[in-house]
Amino acid sequence: MKNINKMIAFGDSITAGWNGLEFVNSWVTTVNEVLNKKIDNRAFNGSTLSFRNSAHNFNQQVNDTSVLDYDLATIMFGTNDFIYYGSTLDEMKTSLKKGIENIINKNPGIVLIGILPIQSWETAADLDSKNSAGFSQNDMMDLESEIFIKYHIPVLDWRKNPVVTNENHQDFLGDGDVHPNANTYVLLGREIANFVKIKGDLPIIQYSDDVGRKAYAYTNWNAINNKPEIISKEDLQSYAMKSDLPKSISLTKGTIALISGLPTINYAYNDKLVTISFIGQMANTVTNMQGDMKVGVLTSDIPKPPFDVTASLVDISNLANIGHLKVQSDGILIINMTNAWNGDWISGTVSYAV
Repeated sequence: MKNINKMIAFGDSITAGWNGLEFVNSWVTTVNEVLNKKIDNRAFNGSTLSFRNSAHNFNQQVNDTSVLDYDLATIMFGTNDFIYYGSTLDEMKTSLKKGIENIINKNPGIVLIGILPIQSWETAADLDSKNSAGFSQNDMMDLESEIFIKYHIPVLDWRKNPVVTNENHQDFLGDGDVHPNANTYVLLGREIANFVKIKGDLPIIQYSDDVGRKAYAYTNWNAINNKPEIISKEDLQSYAMKSDLPKSISLTKGTIALISGLPTINYAYNDKLVTISFIGQMANTVTNMQGDMKVGVLTSDIPKPPFDVTASLVDISNLANIGHLKVQSDGILIINMTNAWNGDWISGTVSYAV
């Protein structure tokens, strides 16, 4: 994995390694072994996503951690909120957003990975059974997934390819209902390691000028997460670009025609970080292109970078680097591409500190 050396895991007993009777090696141990990367485990039994467990929760773990020491963090909570603590969805939403923003504010260059909780059978017959607070596991997982995606965080959703199922949970869970046994932790760890490796292999590059100012550039996580449709013109209309960009972009040796995607540029920033995303789906195949092309200009309300910042432009179908996206210090947005193929999604994101 490129540029990912030290990782940290935030979570509850399922990250800590509790099997229902005692502690065993959790999925964190397997991830460490598979990736050969140092990963610290901050998880604690009974921790909640919300603040219902005032002593042990997501935000408490973040507050007690020097986030700047890490390149990647995993977030996996929700089981205790659903079964034991009566957390509401609004409480979980507020806490998850606050924790994510806290991490980003402390370390804008960190890679975050969202991991949804595995299914539990202790108080629910299935994923649609509602708890005492009136929501189901599906409701909770959908909420967490939605928030992760809004923050451009890739999400491992066990519902798509579950390790623990209705047919095997009595054998795969140490207590039969909630906590994995040692063998299941290994299976979960392999899946998580593979997911982290795929995301960690994407370009994550730190740039710095000669006086020490820094900026971060990386590809668009949402698109790589196979959900490029979530970045649409309608989603982005409230952002800073006031006029649509052309769906046909001419370069020195070819024209990129887009089926959908680019009519606008996404930006989001707080007092420390600006993030600008480019995404589009090819309407035709073009090869041997070269040359820079202006695709937009930052409006006056967006802080401009202190120096030109460049990031990889990626063909999402095979994660190949096909060019670059650049934001100049004067606010002009530039793309430069080589080859692009009909139907493929292309994406790039530039971020810089201000």
